[in-house]
Amino acid sequence: TPAEAVAPASLACAEPLPRRGGIQLDMLNLLRHAPWRRSLRVRFGLWTAGLLLFVLTGLYLFVYGSMRQGLFQNLDSSLRAHALEASTNLEAGNGPLIVTDDPRGPDSLAGMAAEGYSLRVIGADGVVLQAIGPFQDAALPEGGLEAALSGTEVLRNQELPSGQTVRTFVVPITRDGDVVGVVQVSKSVETIVVALNRLQRTLLA
Repeated sequence: TPAEAVAPASLACAEPLPRRGGIQLDMLNLLRHAPWRRSLRVRFGLWTAGLLLFVLTGLYLFVYGSMRQGLFQNLDSSLRAHALEASTNLEAGNGPLIVTDDPRGPDSLAGMAAEGYSLRVIGADGVVLQAIGPFQDAALPEGGLEAALSGTEVLRNQELPSGQTVRTFVVPITRDGDVVGVVQVSKSVETIVVALNRLQRTLLA
């Protein structure tokens, strides 16, 4: 009959239509495995790794910089104290520019030399009048004599011909308002370099 002939055609048209639930499941699977999702995870991982590297680098620079600054500040304070003590000793007298020594004192010349400090007393004409310590042959930093004779304290690193680096502090000697010479105190920075290298290995381990 005509009705029976139409029915199969209607069923044939209805069978290919997918179920709504199947479409949603396929869409979810497509979104879950989409390339942009993998790209987003990669970007997030790289961003996290970059942030961690930035924080660790900042921490390393802070610790290393603070340690270095503290070590050099302690050395500079010690150099300055020895130099000012010697210049005060010389300014108090009217005799030759020779530092008088109390061997029993805590800051005796022998004690300074034993701790690695060198002291030199230099006249206004550049002649060395007194020298003690392991670096007593170390010349003044370039321009150091002129600067100290003008009343300026000088603090500088020096590389010696032996390849060793010393920290040098130079102060003027004043008598009756006139600068008559300078005091130079030096000490090697080797112990600081060793300490900083050890810290660097620890931080990077």
